[in-house]
Amino acid sequence: MEIGKETYVDMMSGFEFLEGHMKMIYGNRGDFKHNLERYISSELFQNASRVPKTINDIPIVDFEQLKGLCYREKYYNDLSRKIVAEYDSLSKQKSITKDDYLEWGGVLGVCPWIKPETEVLYPYLLDLFVKSNDEGEKIWKEVQNQMPILQMIVDNLVCSMRDGQIYNYKGRMVWSQGYIRNFFRGENAYYSKSRPSMFRGEPARHGERESSRLANALRTAELALWMRSLECINGWQYSDIFDSAIAQHYGIPTSHMDISGNIMVALFFACCKWDGTGWKPLNTLDFKYADSRKSVYELGGDSRYGVLFVAPAIISRMSGILNDDYFNLTEVEPIGYQPFIRCSAQNGFIIRGNPEYDMFCDPAFAKVRFRLTQEICDWIYDEMDCGNKIYPKEPFVDISRVVSRIKTTKRFSKQAFEKLMDSWEKSEGECKVQLEKLNEYGYCIEEKPIEWCDSSEKKNIEKALKSQMEQIENNYPKMAYFKPVFAI
Repeated sequence: MEIGKETYVDMMSGFEFLEGHMKMIYGNRGDFKHNLERYISSELFQNASRVPKTINDIPIVDFEQLKGLCYREKYYNDLSRKIVAEYDSLSKQKSITKDDYLEWGGVLGVCPWIKPETEVLYPYLLDLFVKSNDEGEKIWKEVQNQMPILQMIVDNLVCSMRDGQIYNYKGRMVWSQGYIRNFFRGENAYYSKSRPSMFRGEPARHGERESSRLANALRTAELALWMRSLECINGWQYSDIFDSAIAQHYGIPTSHMDISGNIMVALFFACCKWDGTGWKPLNTLDFKYADSRKSVYELGGDSRYGVLFVAPAIISRMSGILNDDYFNLTEVEPIGYQPFIRCSAQNGFIIRGNPEYDMFCDPAFAKVRFRLTQEICDWIYDEMDCGNKIYPKEPFVDISRVVSRIKTTKRFSKQAFEKLMDSWEKSEGECKVQLEKLNEYGYCIEEKPIEWCDSSEKKNIEKALKSQMEQIENNYPKMAYFKPVFAI
């Protein structure tokens, strides 16, 4: 990929080459498989609730412990920004010293440091446990001898933590949101299952269920086509547009699971509800008894508890790069900054699910529950500015009307159908079977593109979206292509 006169290598924030460089210094201690095995056998993994059978298998945390988790996340996020700021300042002055690299390497977790492994920015990335002073001195000597390699490792990790980096994630260019320590998901009750929106409350009959899934996938395709009809969207040059993630964040059912890199966002969803007019904190009537919310109780759930799912981000990255089924650790996919700002406001990530996926059965995520109280719900509601921090008031509010029409339609364009079938690599015969499924259950495919808004409404959206693009340019971080610090 050519950017100006410099060549940039497409890669996942440099983590692909990181393993090889760590092994140059530390041997097998830097091996991803070895370190994933260490994580899985650790007390942190083994003592957590991984695949709970009932609500009683999930440990309870109190309000103070939840606040402690929030403060801890903030500490590491602030620390990552401090490291980036120090690095940038000293780089401009051309005054970075060997001691600076050793200190940053220790904080990052890629060279020996005074604090335990769980307190570095990237825990379990490197095995620095030693059984004797001689073993420790041998490692330290190797670090000293291989300082140029350590410098490259630190350079690239610091670069990957910088907000606004653009890198290639499996063929999709992502405008990243910087350092993420943990992935979170919050739910405002114990539902006994946690599944993608497309597979919740589905029809019982097989044929109807299959056609419903197909229709929802077509709705995402229609939204993608409509977005591409907007001049400002076509002019978006910062990253690839993640159609299905935008659809998910604006309420169209997809096979994705919403994940956040921000614990406060997860807690908001675990303590608040949409009442049809806006977001509100849960109240006593919502959580006093296990059956306080009938819809929860009918699903075998318990209204009294919020549930928090947590997984270390570095473990997901290592597992994704290693791609070894033995570890069975779910990969979490970045969304990054998008032209519609709700995704980035929620620090959004996704898991690509399927009909069988249930986060309660996913060992990559630890589960904790907490007793819902008015104090907790009011606290997070206030902290998130009544929801405005994660549902920012966008100037192009009319998009919600367009999405509402697409969400309920049973009419789809031939263009959307063909786009979806191409992405699924369906043969002509398979396409015919899919069409028959749709027709049987009252869906229809039309030859012409469907106009989801009239020309006047579209003109207003275009005008507002142009203003939004200007806001993005001013408020989103300055983009920079990820540049690995090694010769090719």
